[in-house]
Amino acid sequence: MQYSNDTELARRINTIAETLINESSNKHSLRASLASMSAAVYIIVEPFQATESNIMNAYKSATIVGDTDNAMLCGLMYCIGYLHTMSDLTAAQRKIVKFMHLMAKRKRIGLLHSTMSCSSSCNDLIGNVDSCILHSRIEMKTNSELFETARHTQNSWLMLHVIMNEMFALCYLGEHSRVVLLAETIAIYRTAKRAMDFFP
Repeated sequence: MQYSNDTELARRINTIAETLINESSNKHSLRASLASMSAAVYIIVEPFQATESNIMNAYKSATIVGDTDNAMLCGLMYCIGYLHTMSDLTAAQRKIVKFMHLMAKRKRIGLLHSTMSCSSSCNDLIGNVDSCILHSRIEMKTNSELFETARHTQNSWLMLHVIMNEMFALCYLGEHSRVVLLAETIAIYRTAKRAMDFFP
């Protein structure tokens, strides 16, 4: 119940903040400073279709002011939200790959791996992505490989993304017994580390 109340409070604060930011002459800097947190709130409490433009605005503002970290975090949130709409998986995959290119270029490996997990689950649902949209410098990994990377490095943030994306794909495919096993895995590997510790 407390989590639900906190989430609703975060949504309200987010809405107020966005209204005030839009009226400011310094909107890009202000939006960039809250970009990743706002994007995370959006995908948790609102349908992605209703917040897609807000997340992209946060990404663009962070990019304009040179805040690469928040821009790339917004990119990850965008990919997660887009994938889970199931509206057009082929389009989702191409957008995910676009952000993977940006993350590889900016050497945000932690974020690249989390975004790669979205791509891996998308591949599970639609088949292998056309190789022409992947750049040779990106070494693709499956969710199984990403899970082992997360386990070996004790990266619970990456592990959470891998497991949640796997659960999403398995739910869609009707493999519910495997979803239960993955849910139990989350409980085993959960740690108290901060999310930002995993984004070098």
